[in-house]
Amino acid sequence: MLGLPPRPDAVGVAMLLLGVVLGVGAVILAWRGPLRGWERLPAAILALALGVTVAYVPFGAWRIVEDLRFTTDLNDEQVEGAGPIQTFIPPYVLDAVPSLLPVGDTYVAVAGPRLPEEVARTAFPYLALTRLFPRTAVADPRQADWVIAWGVDPRSLGVPVEDVRVVWPGQAHLPPVVLARVA
Repeated sequence: MLGLPPRPDAVGVAMLLLGVVLGVGAVILAWRGPLRGWERLPAAILALALGVTVAYVPFGAWRIVEDLRFTTDLNDEQVEGAGPIQTFIPPYVLDAVPSLLPVGDTYVAVAGPRLPEEVARTAFPYLALTRLFPRTAVADPRQADWVIAWGVDPRSLGVPVEDVRVVWPGQAHLPPVVLARVA
């Protein structure tokens, strides 16, 4: 998630250390207590699994609380934009498309080599999938009613298209997003 610390702060480290102490204690108690009469290997595996689980609890609980504290303060715009921004996609590239694409029509979203980031090329069809719902995404341009192209000319996809229009003009190093109706 955007904005969350990449590593634990002092409290997180303290929770990790507390977890280690509790985990070691759980292993010792289990080994000397309820697992005493068991065979060594199954008892050791179970005690170790219990110790690891107990060791994670303080840090896991702290991390959930920290994540919730951060994410509940986000406004709607930040929530909508977090995923696209992390994949180097401006979150508003498809804002004009829903009003142009009738519900019930199919589309293919294609990202091309003019996009500088591979992760953006991979994520663009998924962004379209979420932003254009309930319209139906298809993988093959020949089965689509519309083509949404970013960084590639829709006329180069091997299907005849018409009514080609720019729906996002691009910016800096990013090409425009183009919408075209399959003829």
